[in-house]
Amino acid sequence: MSPLPFRIAPARPPAPRSRPAGTPPDGGRRRALLAGLLLIAGCAGGVRVAPDPQTSGPDWLVGARVRFEPAQELQPAAPDRPGQRLGPRLVLRGRLERPGRSRPWPPGPLWLLLAVEPETVPDWEQPAGERWMRQHDSPRGIRFGAGRHVALECELGSDGSLQASLPARLLARRVGEPGRHALGLAWSDAAGRTRPLPGPGAEVWLPAAARSTPELEAVAAVVAPDQGQFDPLALVRALNQLRALGPQGALACLEAYLERLGSEALWPPVEPRPGHPETGSPGAVWLIVPQLFEPRAGAPACPPFRLGALQPRPLPPLAGWPDYPLLWLDGWPFLFGDFAEQPTGPSSDPQQALDWAREHGRMRSLRITPGNAVLPLLAELEARTALPAGARPRLQVYRALASALSLPPAPPWPAPADFESGPAWLAFEAALRARPLRFDPLAQAFAADRP
Repeated sequence: MSPLPFRIAPARPPAPRSRPAGTPPDGGRRRALLAGLLLIAGCAGGVRVAPDPQTSGPDWLVGARVRFEPAQELQPAAPDRPGQRLGPRLVLRGRLERPGRSRPWPPGPLWLLLAVEPETVPDWEQPAGERWMRQHDSPRGIRFGAGRHVALECELGSDGSLQASLPARLLARRVGEPGRHALGLAWSDAAGRTRPLPGPGAEVWLPAAARSTPELEAVAAVVAPDQGQFDPLALVRALNQLRALGPQGALACLEAYLERLGSEALWPPVEPRPGHPETGSPGAVWLIVPQLFEPRAGAPACPPFRLGALQPRPLPPLAGWPDYPLLWLDGWPFLFGDFAEQPTGPSSDPQQALDWAREHGRMRSLRITPGNAVLPLLAELEARTALPAGARPRLQVYRALASALSLPPAPPWPAPADFESGPAWLAFEAALRARPLRFDPLAQAFAADRP
């Protein structure tokens, strides 16, 4: 791996501030906390881009200095999305300087490479162009690297200014412990590929994520439709834990979840990361609310949410599929549909689901207990006809039970054959036959069956 052409001296993590007992956490305090959380350290004198005869980067970068300003939260107005919560964002601003340079800098773009997880050094050489996201606040985009990093496009101004932004929930921050995220610099070649520049390493201090509750962590673990590989037990845990809070407590928890992450849908998919409660997908609320609440007598059903249509693609309303896109079987919720074509609802804003639950919903009373006969359940499910293609129920079950069987977790985007008939599925099937599992309602998890 090539080192990077500049260095930012890491800041010490900010000292925690205590709040006097009884002081309410009002909105102003929250904004101040978020602004204080998202800080990046910059050397006062800038950081020199070292010459390197091996690099194929632009020669006008050689000898430049990079200065960064403190990062800040950005929640700009979005006229096309009135009232939608966009969630906290991280904005990085910097400037290229070079002694004796009087002419304007050539147009970019340049790319800032930022590690998603703390205390890791991604392979910046991994491709970062296969998955792309445009942002509501900028014509610039984000590329998701295979090496667990993001490439933030930042146009180089004629005065040398750089700016890039990203949703804060793309970064995995640990609870109660600040972390250092590796930082890099890249340029675009003629083919549009990001090319990292060599030089010494750089890192950014990001503070700890806000402390959470078990219920919030359970909600954050639910993968929303079209946002990754679904885990049925994660949804079961979230529903059972929210139900224990009662209707008002459950809605307050879901409100807090949207307050923390925002309601902006991201594409490409960004799966939640265990142990990082401020990652996740707001669209999970659309799965949770219709299963947690039912309409009162004479009240309308929960409005449909905006996803691609199912295969074979029935037009809305989805008559005969009340739990779309879930199919329940013996206490297991399976997620079906490819979500790639025409939309099935007018909106993707999960706040609408919460508004409906307050006005028209009543909480369902039954707790969910998934059945223990997993392999016969899958056989029954796979024997059914006219179900949408592409759901991969075997992979969903593997993700739910791999930890209980001491098997490695499934990667975020495994090859289809791996969990249909390949070695990973055969190992799972053999482990499950040798070690039958039983659902423990107290632990909300499967454990080895005891005779």
